[in-house]
Amino acid sequence: MYKYLNSGAGGIGGLFVHSRHLNPGSGEVKALHGWWSNKAETRFKMPHHLEPDVGASSFKISNPSPWNAILNIASLEIFEEVTMKRLIEKQRLLTGYMELLLTKELKPYGVGIITPQNPNERGCQLSIKIPPNTLETTAKHLHSFGVVFDVRYPDVIRVAPVPLYNSYLDVLKFVKAMSSVLSRIAYAVVSQLQIHDQDVDDALIIVKSRKDREDYIHTEDVIKEIQKHGKEIAVILLMGVHYYTGQLMDIEAITKAAHNEGCIIGWDLAHAIGNVELKMHDWGADFGIWCTYKVSFTL
Repeated sequence: MYKYLNSGAGGIGGLFVHSRHLNPGSGEVKALHGWWSNKAETRFKMPHHLEPDVGASSFKISNPSPWNAILNIASLEIFEEVTMKRLIEKQRLLTGYMELLLTKELKPYGVGIITPQNPNERGCQLSIKIPPNTLETTAKHLHSFGVVFDVRYPDVIRVAPVPLYNSYLDVLKFVKAMSSVLSRIAYAVVSQLQIHDQDVDDALIIVKSRKDREDYIHTEDVIKEIQKHGKEIAVILLMGVHYYTGQLMDIEAITKAAHNEGCIIGWDLAHAIGNVELKMHDWGADFGIWCTYKVSFTL
């Protein structure tokens, strides 16, 4: 009842038992018995032996909560009016529409769907796998758009367009929100890796902000990762001014740390123009580029 009748957490539960197991005394199923397992006619006579009721009633132990039970009536009436046939028809169209948009709009960002493509092998939910180390930031900004979803660490967002009350416009708004968020986080670098047939999980070392304190990245955290992985790194590419936060990186200090580890380092300076004075030669950067999501480069 919790999910299927939209009652929410704590809603009353239910149990299906096949009718072949319901013959009194059949012995096929061992059941817990209680006061309400007894026939209604003799229940209040308090017999010292069980007189099992017929059918599913023989599995009762005590009386259910009237309030929890009655709250489901409104939901059952809606389902009866709509019919499961119509719900399933809309569910397939709604989820199929979301799948189409996600595939079309978000594939360049390194996003994939891990739910089966066959409509007969899924319900309305799609589990969306996003680029590594972007889950918390993506979730935070999706919430700011009013999207209701849940996450499964380390890199999956679960979204379910419910045919009873969600619309095609809701689906479109969600995909646009995802696109807006991921374009800020991952597109510039991930798109280049995909252009060169590189596996994103294997190719990237991503530095995140410190949890629950701020959204920007500390220079010392970047340098620590460079010192830790320097021998494994072919090229370092960072944003001089962060697309989203506007943070100016300490380009000179990070460049020096990279060179100490023998790394080639470059900076995407698309958002630096007009914000800071660029001294690429003095800073010792190996290269500078603009708008990496628009160009293909090879080093």
